Amino acid sequence: MVLFDDITGTSHTFQAVKAGEQNFVHLFVSAQTEGGISQVVDSPLIPAGTPYPLPYKETFPNGDTNYLMAFDDSGTAMWSLLKDNNEYGVPSHSADN
Repeated sequence: MVLFDDITGTSHTFQAVKAGEQNFVHLFVSAQTEGGISQVVDSPLIPAGTPYPLPYKETFPNGDTNYLMAFDDSGTAMWSLLKDNNEYGVPSHSADN
């Protein structure tokens, strides 16, 4: 789906997420000149919208998240969500599992 076409200049501002909401957006961009259309390039996941209130706190109740999160699949980091009864013996910090 093309969101915008015939943009002039080197930047464009738009509202990616409705006011009061938060989500991750993944954008695809190409350029067009008289010489043709460029190859499409994509962005990483970008957090957009109203920020979560501070202080940010996630307790992973029942081994799940309360807040929207994005996970990088590059292999450089890993998250594991565990309940109290897990093979590592790691209990929840807030005793909500």
